Amino acid sequence: MGLTMATPTTPTTAYSTESVQQRLDNDDALAGWRLHEGQLKQSFTFATFPQAMGFVNRIAAAAESVQHHPEIDIRFSKVFIKLSTHEPAGITQKDFDLAVKIDTLVRPTIARAGSVAE
Repeated sequence: MGLTMATPTTPTTAYSTESVQQRLDNDDALAGWRLHEGQLKQSFTFATFPQAMGFVNRIAAAAESVQHHPEIDIRFSKVFIKLSTHEPAGITQKDFDLAVKIDTLVRPTIARAGSVAE
């Protein structure tokens, strides 16, 4: 998809808020992700606690492999994910890449993408 936004020069350069929002609005691979308080956020609801934990464990392995770790909050069968980069502060390509990867990890387990907790 041909987005017309400025791209950071390296994977660790933070995007502007406007660029992040434009990408979220136009990239189907990021459907369901939202920008809130400087973080990409998404929530997923599973039928059972073990399904939610299996999903979290898959996220942990993927995050560890790229050394980029999300904030994860588990509430029984609902998993809340927050992504941002600490240095430099903001949203970088690493956050977008991990968001897309997380979405691929949810497919083996039936889940509903949910609204992001504020």
